[in-house]
Amino acid sequence: MIGILGGLVVGWQIRRPSPPKSEMTASTDLSNQNVSFIQEDTYQEDTQSLQSLQLVYHMAAEMSRLKGGFLARTSHELRSPMSGLIGMQQLILADLCDSPEEERDFIGQANEAALRMVKVLDEVIYVAKVEHGTSELALQPVQLNMVLLNLYTATHLQAQNRNLQLYIPAVNEALYVMADPRRLQQALIHLVDGAIANSADGNITVLLGAMDSASIQLWIDQPLPADMWNQPLEFLPPAIVPLELILANTLDKAAIVQQANTPFPSLSFIRLLTQKLLGSMGGSLEILSWQESVSLNQTRIQCTIPLVIA
Repeated sequence: MIGILGGLVVGWQIRRPSPPKSEMTASTDLSNQNVSFIQEDTYQEDTQSLQSLQLVYHMAAEMSRLKGGFLARTSHELRSPMSGLIGMQQLILADLCDSPEEERDFIGQANEAALRMVKVLDEVIYVAKVEHGTSELALQPVQLNMVLLNLYTATHLQAQNRNLQLYIPAVNEALYVMADPRRLQQALIHLVDGAIANSADGNITVLLGAMDSASIQLWIDQPLPADMWNQPLEFLPPAIVPLELILANTLDKAAIVQQANTPFPSLSFIRLLTQKLLGSMGGSLEILSWQESVSLNQTRIQCTIPLVIA
């Protein structure tokens, strides 16, 4: 009986039809196709990873270059008032003043140069702390009309002393921006003061620009070419008076006075500091060439600030 069952099983195995050749080929092709898809996906993932690494590398290199340029520009900007300060002191120590009044005037100019230098140094240190996360901003809703009123109060006397017309009209009191009030005020004062210090005549106007659901723009129109604001970080204008000559006391009085009266800081450095301040508050700054029919040297500074939605 067992032998009969064994024979039946063996016979069934022999007579069972084998799978068609086409099905075997299709299965093999499908397997190869799956392997091909896996290899293609892996290749795309590797390519994307490589591109991401290249992008990160270029961003890091650019940040390093900008930080190096910022450090070089800061050093130059601080060197300018330092040269004027030392020069004034050298004139006094060498008894080159024509009168006690002139000597007192030189002392006053040296003191002003020292105060300007400390002010810029404080701004640079603050920006560095914000970028490194060691100092926090006090972001809060700020009434824009009050900011502009304080801006006018802080700058209109300087404009009058240089025979410039300063216009800062009031805006809707219901407009609020999200910012650190102190830092926003500083940024706007830097821009207007810089325009005043470098303008011989003309008008400086601060007005409300475009507005959308997320941000609001302030425009500062002033009679200076855009190139004065857009000098690259690597551009270091030569100092009027070399410091080694000041220390050697081999300069004439006119050159030292010219050095002390050079506007400080430069407009490009003011732009850089203001961009960093506004950027830390979620805003931005752009320098736009703006031409009128009566003047070809007009520049519009566009400050974009986050808007508070009621």
